[in-house]
Amino acid sequence: MRFFQTLKLCLATACLAALAMPAYAADQLDRIKQAGELVVGTEMQFAPFDFMENGKQTGFNKDFLLK
Repeated sequence: MRFFQTLKLCLATACLAALAMPAYAADQLDRIKQAGELVVGTEMQFAPFDFMENGKQTGFNKDFLLK
């Protein structure tokens, strides 16, 4: 019986968190638009997506993220 109460509490918490996400996302989008740029981090060890060539980043992610 205790298991089901805990399960109900967890599900209720997850539902409330899911309902709050759109408002948070809208705030974040407004912040990005106001700043005029989106800062992205990536790892440099997964060629051909990212790798170093002559000391500079190159690969698919660089081209994709600059657009």
